[in-house]
Amino acid sequence: MVSTNNEYRQLTNLEINILKNNRNTSDNWENITVKNGFEPDQVQNSTFRGKIQLGIFTNNLLKNDTLSLPEGIYNSMIVSSNIGDNCAIHNAKYISAYNIENNVIIFNIDELTASPNSFFGNGYQKEDGTRNWISIINESGSRKILPFYSMETGDCHLWAKFRGEKELQSKFILFTDNLNNTGHSKLAKRTAVIGSFSSLRSCRIIKDTQLGKYSKVFGISNLENITVNSSKEIPTTIGEDSDLINGIVGYGAEVRHGARASNFILANYSTLKYGANFFNSYLGENSTISCCEVNSTMALPFHEQHHNNSFLIASLLKGQSNIGAGSTIGSNHNSRSADGEISAGRGFWTALSSSTKHNCSFASFTILAKNDFLHEMKIPTPFSLISLDHHTSYLQIMPGYWFMYNMYALTRNSGKFKTRDKRIDKSILIETDYLAPDTVEEIFNGIEFLEKWAAMLSKDGRDPGINLREKGKTILEKEQLDPDLMEIDPGVLEYSTNPVRIIKPVKAYKAYKDMLIYYSVKVLCEYADKKNLGFKELKKKFQNSRRCNWINVGGQLIQEDDLNTLIGDIKDNRITSWEEVHLRYREFSNSYFEKKTAHAYASMKDLFNNKTINTNIWNNTLKEALDINKKINNSINQSRMKDHTNLFRHITFSSPEEGEAILGKLENNTFLIEAAKDSANLDKLIKKYINKESN
Repeated sequence: MVSTNNEYRQLTNLEINILKNNRNTSDNWENITVKNGFEPDQVQNSTFRGKIQLGIFTNNLLKNDTLSLPEGIYNSMIVSSNIGDNCAIHNAKYISAYNIENNVIIFNIDELTASPNSFFGNGYQKEDGTRNWISIINESGSRKILPFYSMETGDCHLWAKFRGEKELQSKFILFTDNLNNTGHSKLAKRTAVIGSFSSLRSCRIIKDTQLGKYSKVFGISNLENITVNSSKEIPTTIGEDSDLINGIVGYGAEVRHGARASNFILANYSTLKYGANFFNSYLGENSTISCCEVNSTMALPFHEQHHNNSFLIASLLKGQSNIGAGSTIGSNHNSRSADGEISAGRGFWTALSSSTKHNCSFASFTILAKNDFLHEMKIPTPFSLISLDHHTSYLQIMPGYWFMYNMYALTRNSGKFKTRDKRIDKSILIETDYLAPDTVEEIFNGIEFLEKWAAMLSKDGRDPGINLREKGKTILEKEQLDPDLMEIDPGVLEYSTNPVRIIKPVKAYKAYKDMLIYYSVKVLCEYADKKNLGFKELKKKFQNSRRCNWINVGGQLIQEDDLNTLIGDIKDNRITSWEEVHLRYREFSNSYFEKKTAHAYASMKDLFNNKTINTNIWNNTLKEALDINKKINNSINQSRMKDHTNLFRHITFSSPEEGEAILGKLENNTFLIEAAKDSANLDKLIKKYINKESN
């Protein structure tokens, strides 16, 4: 049991003699103070220098995982440090300038030291004017940010992106420096802390590192200038030859198996492992990077990259991304300096051995086929498959690919991210649905792009008096493209002299519109059901709603107007700290469902080009949504069925029974079962509102 006694006293002569008899030495025994109840027999063969405070050690064993050690200090050197109650310190070759809290295990470490006034990875200004900057997204350092122990993903994102707002940038620096004046950092400036119930086992060098409570550190090579956030509810683990320099490690993070990181931030519940190299980068919540190299990058929540030979540099990936083996994203610069960037919306995936050059911009849920893409690309159509025609080297884009050919993977990915969200505190809503305000706005942009180019590529399509969208709409809806292909002028989507081919634009156009209907009806019906509203009440509530741009800020979707208000409040001193910024994020999350529903209603109006939605439009759209919902569920099943019916998926199996044992039965697929339930529930909900409005 930990003592509540915080009073310290000088050693008695008897205690000094016992300590000496136990082969302990000190440069000055008067510099050692202890609590009442201190047992000198629990301190053996150790050296003390400078001012030392020692807590109460009992005859009990302190246990952590498989390790069980007697409390006390054994075979160690302690310099100018405080040791709390019930600690077990064994074979620590050198501990200096640390405040070690209660119930801490330190076993077989070479060096645990802290420098005067260390900032532990935080970017506060040092006495010589220098700071610890992190150059994310761009290698030139033009998007650099200052790390701090409570940084949230949105903070980093805003800081890196709004570089033209000089006043905003200065406020961010001020907010960060103000954290240096809090009680947390005052303690940090005086001495480094090992939080209570932490365990440090078989480590080499730990220097200028702050460890939160219940931290687990074992077998590491080096920790230097680091803050490790950890708590009883959300412990953090660092182990197995990891080497970290200059950074912040979030709550619940894991760094394992020889990972290396320098000038970095790991958000809560992120993971580095298996020799990952992670430099000048930010890794968002619930993300994993292993084996590969990542440099000058910001990856928003649910990023996956776990192949030894993949490479990601100077990129902003907006979440739910996956980088395949052999992929080199942003590997080649096309300018005279290292200032190129890649920007990709949610759901960016690369096939094996794909490579891109700076600069590229990709709409959400873009997948790159296996190719070396030699030129800069600007892809405005979401849910697209990007490939090359190997005969002509023309870039090919299939908009809406996911909707047409792989609904299983698309729907499964959205579902799995929700189940993989380890966060205890979910007060910031991270959007994982593939249909949300950000992607819906991109779909509207994709529809406009297809309409304009369908018209421009038609007879008389370049005449200035033509209404391109109306003409293009007619061409696409009446399927007047023959073949179903468009060749976009050079220099529009790719920086080359080649045209770019849009594959199956008619089918993509229809898929886009179906998804808009599905999104609008699903969101509106779910809202109406939750609020117990009929269509008339919905219409009254959202009649004046308007579509707007939505910004993905660290995985959280925020209306552009709200974001501009936040920025204005920061610049005008209505928001004066990071804590207040974080509070505003949570206010945005609290209002997200309401604003998303307003967006869904506005989307339905714009889809039908109506200023209002009358009962006929509402009922007809509900009926269309029923059919689309059925098609989506059938498409999910068909996508997966290919794995069971494709002959070549079975050529390694010696019998149907072996194939079934490996692939499982289609009817037992848990995701298909859940997808069918979700589809049936939505079907029931839509029919409820059809019947409700018909009566």
